[in-house]
Amino acid sequence: MTAQSRASSTAVGGYIFDQCLFTAAPNAGTDLTNEVYLAPSSRSATDPRTDHITFAEYNNVGPSNWENNAAARQSFGNATLLTSDIYPLSAVMDSTEWIDMTYWNSIVTPQPAVVVIIPTNITVNGTSVFNGTAPPSGALIVSKTPITSVTTYGTIQAALDAAPTSSKTNATIFIYPGVYTEQLIVNKSGHTIFQGYSSATDDYAQNQVTIQFSRGSDTQATTGSNTDGVTVYATGNYFHAFNINFRNNNETQQDIASLAFAVKSSKFAALCSCQIYGNQDTLSISGNLFIFKTYIEGNVDFIYGAGSGYFLDSTISPNEDGISITASKRATNTTSACFVFDQCTLKPAAGTGPFTNVGLGRP
Repeated sequence: MTAQSRASSTAVGGYIFDQCLFTAAPNAGTDLTNEVYLAPSSRSATDPRTDHITFAEYNNVGPSNWENNAAARQSFGNATLLTSDIYPLSAVMDSTEWIDMTYWNSIVTPQPAVVVIIPTNITVNGTSVFNGTAPPSGALIVSKTPITSVTTYGTIQAALDAAPTSSKTNATIFIYPGVYTEQLIVNKSGHTIFQGYSSATDDYAQNQVTIQFSRGSDTQATTGSNTDGVTVYATGNYFHAFNINFRNNNETQQDIASLAFAVKSSKFAALCSCQIYGNQDTLSISGNLFIFKTYIEGNVDFIYGAGSGYFLDSTISPNEDGISITASKRATNTTSACFVFDQCTLKPAAGTGPFTNVGLGRP
């Protein structure tokens, strides 16, 4: 586990493991007793790398503790079993002023976790997996109607404007039921989280919050960008949405994009139990996007971009025949970018089909 390199017998330096648990990782495939050691078992007392090094143990537990570490102790030699704790923090560190000592005397030695193996491909359709009806602590609250004794914002934009700007602070915006007609650019440097009110957080069909806008963008224009008309554009470092419907209500027009959601290049976004509605160019992925248990609807190239998208257990629904679902713009054959559809369902949107000429991607 360790390889200490103390310069001399008087040098300041040491590794202290105080009330620690030495145990195998949850995914370890074999019994590691007598196989893993606190110090390199292959180094003898005459090995120059062991100069000035002493290993001392007190009251440790686990497969690599003193009782199970005989092989390393015999070859290494410089090991001591302590009968009391003679290495307090103050004796090891030059200063302890930088350490939060608030709970120092109430530390409880961790115990091995009980590992529960969950079968793959198991979902909990229609059953809430977290409380989606109550705002998390510290959340900014958006509501169509006032709530007694609670600070609320009438629009999502107002809540975004009030959110902290620090990259070290998460901004959670909890949105009560309703249709919010807004065009939003989410540009905070930290994590921004949109959580829609829901009593069934893993079922997008029961979502009660919709963010909509109606604006098309000319894909043949020499100025501007398709994202000029997007309903929600994630341009900050990290964006997460739960139980939100994103819609661009612009009707199908030739060469006109109707973007509902987009993530900017080099940025990260995740949509869980959401719905995304548009027509041509519904979803733009220039950065990195993870989609889980989400519904996506559109027509011409309605999932496109030069970034990476991973779609897990989601439903992809074209609303027109004779189209390609995706249009990846991967720059080169070595560029780290792709679209992956894992355990997804591809089927015509409700009220359309059957279709005979729909391709997953452009040839």
